[in-house]
Amino acid sequence: MDEKDLLIAELENKLKYMEEIIRTMDVPIIESVLTRTILMPITGHLFPTRIEMIDQHLYKYLDEHRLVQIIIIDFTAISQRYIALIDGDTLSAALANLNQTLQVIGIRTIYTGFQPEVAYTFINSGFSQKLETYPTYRNAVLKLVAEGQGIE
Repeated sequence: MDEKDLLIAELENKLKYMEEIIRTMDVPIIESVLTRTILMPITGHLFPTRIEMIDQHLYKYLDEHRLVQIIIIDFTAISQRYIALIDGDTLSAALANLNQTLQVIGIRTIYTGFQPEVAYTFINSGFSQKLETYPTYRNAVLKLVAEGQGIE
């Protein structure tokens, strides 16, 4: 093996390692103190493969936990630098698909913590779906409590 082949082999090993890291980057789904309500905080870089993995993880969870009626998806930890690997149109389409899917299966979806520059990316790409949003997770929970949601 010459030096070039060794370099290629090393880069292929690094790529496999990074792909494994991506596959194991999970998003926690946390049961809320409010009944039938879950929290899904989104952290880290967002790119098409990861978004698909997050969606599939959520759909599997919802299939196994049929009593869930409300999901709060928190984007507080996502700033512009964490969406730099995905274009605005793809990101907007992913959010629209997620929102529509959850709506069709009867899940009330609340989004919290959008940073202004991330919100701008959605709007600038033509995103026009109506979303239920609050500045913080706390604001969303207080709204649900005021509505009498999740309290039995």
